[in-house]
Amino acid sequence: MSLQSQSTAATLRSEASLKGVLTWRQLRAEVAAREREVDRLKQRLDAISAALRGDSSSHPRGKARPQGAPRVGAIPTQRVVDSRKRDIVDARRKQAEVKERILHARRVLVTEAVSIFGICERAGVRTIAGLAIPPPEDLRREWQANWQS
Repeated sequence: MSLQSQSTAATLRSEASLKGVLTWRQLRAEVAAREREVDRLKQRLDAISAALRGDSSSHPRGKARPQGAPRVGAIPTQRVVDSRKRDIVDARRKQAEVKERILHARRVLVTEAVSIFGICERAGVRTIAGLAIPPPEDLRREWQANWQS
């Protein structure tokens, strides 16, 4: 084997082993970066948990927060909290309005059904065009019996 071929073979072997070392180093660097990211996220989570508990003395770095100092990072400010509270109150108000509209629509539909189909009640028995309607409780029981069997 000539000196040139030995040199070429040694170069190829060293490049292959160097490639493996570089791949290993890149993998270790990625793992280290992910571990740092996990640590940072844990700190943010601890800060948020402390804020939700109302523990204003806790600070992401473990030091007491000076009185009146703004909160750090992802901790919601009082303005954001107040805004969310207003959003919740508005949503509940809108929900109540929709509920009232649905109840009104239901009343109108029942009134229209009574007038159109001639539903009336005589001696505790409801009728449509003179035919007896079973009470709603009987219909529910029958439906449940058929559904459960």
